[in-house]
Amino acid sequence: MTEKDTLRLFDLALAREIISLDRDELFRFVESREEQLRGMNHKRSVFVFSNDRPATRTTAMVFYEFFDEDPAQVRQMLINDLCYHGEPFEINYYSRCGYLDHPSSVYVDPASNSGAISSNDLFPWPEESEASNRARRFDVLNRDHIALMSESLKTNRDKVADEEYTTQLLTLRSMEKTLSSDSNLRAAYFYQR
Repeated sequence: MTEKDTLRLFDLALAREIISLDRDELFRFVESREEQLRGMNHKRSVFVFSNDRPATRTTAMVFYEFFDEDPAQVRQMLINDLCYHGEPFEINYYSRCGYLDHPSSVYVDPASNSGAISSNDLFPWPEESEASNRARRFDVLNRDHIALMSESLKTNRDKVADEEYTTQLLTLRSMEKTLSSDSNLRAAYFYQR
């Protein structure tokens, strides 16, 4: 079975902060994160500055030009740049069933701090907007959801190749531990495309 669903750490608190900031607050936020954005390796948005950017293009010019054109897209670019941690990893069929076959996957609560949250509810972008196109469909999960995946994988141990089983279980357990130690983080469960 070849599933392409993936998990990745996601800073839910920071994403909510970015969504809630008004124009001037968001600019101050960008200024406060400029060094972090400048140091990123992968260019994902206009805020991941290259060191060879023309001196005439200041942070303020870039921010206000893009914000005035599409505030939702600016917010989504910052979320893409700053809220996802680590690399996504593919989860196999038996891991994903731990969450998807559980009643907690049926109803996702947009106001929840502990249950699953749909990205459709988290990101209030108009469906036809560029921001909506940049925001992939996913559920925001907590430690308990990841534990369901670990248990499902262990229950189906005899159906998974040794190397895949070990890699999946270690990664899921590591994610559980990380989520337990940082209340701002969740796991983003991306559905296959």
